[in-house]
Amino acid sequence: MTSATRAFGIALALSLASAAAAKEKHLAPGDHALPLSYKRIARSYLLHLPPAARGDAPLPLVIAFHGGGGNAKGFQAYAGLDAVADREGFAVVYPNGTGRLAPRLLTWNAGRCCGYALDNKLDDVGFARRVIESVAEHARIDRKRIFATGHSNGAMMAYRLAAEAAGEIAAIAPVAGAMNLRREFAPTRAVPVLHIHSVDDPRALYAGGDNKSLSGATIHHEPVIAGLQRWEQRNGCSGAGRELERRSAPAPNGDGEHTAVHIAAGCPAGAAVELWRLTGAGHGWPGNEPGPLPERVMGPHANVINAAEEAWKFFARFPSRSESLEREASEARLGPLAAARAAPLPSRPDAANVPAPYRARSLPRIEALRAGALDPRDASPQCSSTLTSFDTPFSSIVTPYSRSAI
Repeated sequence: MTSATRAFGIALALSLASAAAAKEKHLAPGDHALPLSYKRIARSYLLHLPPAARGDAPLPLVIAFHGGGGNAKGFQAYAGLDAVADREGFAVVYPNGTGRLAPRLLTWNAGRCCGYALDNKLDDVGFARRVIESVAEHARIDRKRIFATGHSNGAMMAYRLAAEAAGEIAAIAPVAGAMNLRREFAPTRAVPVLHIHSVDDPRALYAGGDNKSLSGATIHHEPVIAGLQRWEQRNGCSGAGRELERRSAPAPNGDGEHTAVHIAAGCPAGAAVELWRLTGAGHGWPGNEPGPLPERVMGPHANVINAAEEAWKFFARFPSRSESLEREASEARLGPLAAARAAPLPSRPDAANVPAPYRARSLPRIEALRAGALDPRDASPQCSSTLTSFDTPFSSIVTPYSRSAI
């Protein structure tokens, strides 16, 4: 045997040994509660690994943010994501937020909401990124197929993660919580969005406005449509919106019927912006069993759609973040400011149809945009959301419907 052959044999043996050691440190299928320190704060998450984790193929990962006042264990119990994960072969991680009474009553700093995390300016985007790294140390994760969903405050957190860490997130599916950012909205890439929300939600108001949290604090909710239109603009959507599907089902409490309409904006391939718009339902997570809070607090539970199933169905359409690289390069050459300036401005809004808080804050800024005296990037969230290819009247974004169908 030559020295070269011996060297090759030793290198191969070391490589195989290293691979075996790496495989041994990976966790087995099932549930795992893992601690994680971030910025000197002791935090934690739950990780659910499907039977497919026994194989060598990397798994897609869904980050699931619990609602405000909840925690990872509670969300895992009612979301129904684990059953879908086991069937479809993806991992689910449920991070825990923070709070004075941890592990109960936890919240996320989603920009303008909520509670302890917001008041203490916690870096929950950085924490979510650290969770991804930690999960990758314990399981084979496909880094190009990392998705995010969440309920209520957790939905807002999914939006913030997509806006500020777009390079790491392949798609999001927020449920019953609109985008509520404090910082400038400037994702580095297009991110597909599926939003699920009831127009009759008594807590996270579909049309926007102020509401009281369970703790009595005032929370401002942005209109669902305003956030979606901002993603339409970022994702380069220019075609007409269209209805994809309509469903109806008896209300689980026996009181009438719930409906669900699935609507899609006219977006490029790999950059979808879609909405499941429910009626009759409350603030709960649709499908499976109701959450822990009673109907008098949350409104009627709905099973006209199953949020876990719809979220994964949407995620499965986007096998890789790299699909849209060519389109993103084109956007980069044009520049977001040029794209915004090229988009049509809305016709003069009908002030009588705009609620007073929005009228006082936003109408002067729309007039400034029309006159060319205001950079589109400096417009308010409501104002900039009108810079879409649909040329939708401003007043329509605070109603359940718009000319774009979303």
